[in-house]
Amino acid sequence: MAFPLPIPAAGTVHVENGVSFAVDATGTRWVIQGAPPTIPPHNPAVAYVSGQTVTQGGNTYIAPAAVGAGAFSAANWNSLGGGVVMAAAVPTIPPPTNGLLWYNLTTSHLYIYRTDITAWVELC
Repeated sequence: MAFPLPIPAAGTVHVENGVSFAVDATGTRWVIQGAPPTIPPHNPAVAYVSGQTVTQGGNTYIAPAAVGAGAFSAANWNSLGGGVVMAAAVPTIPPPTNGLLWYNLTTSHLYIYRTDITAWVELC
């Protein structure tokens, strides 16, 4: 379900978790300024704190609490769904699953895949 949110005037900038977003020149959508953020793969040599995110096996996870260094175990993490694919064209690898996010590097648009309608739906 989408929630219509008001969009401020064109050029308005907002920074969230170190990422800058700006309203485009048309005043119709938010776009990421600069390089889009990336989520690093799990590193067994690193201990994580609550709220940190990693990727593993094509999925994205967030630590609900401190997670010690060592081999990845999904039992210690909360899944964030299908993950995020950042590509200039419609992704086919990994095969889209329900909830997979696609950040289009060419247009700066964000999409979510819905299996009920077998389509990518633009979020912003």
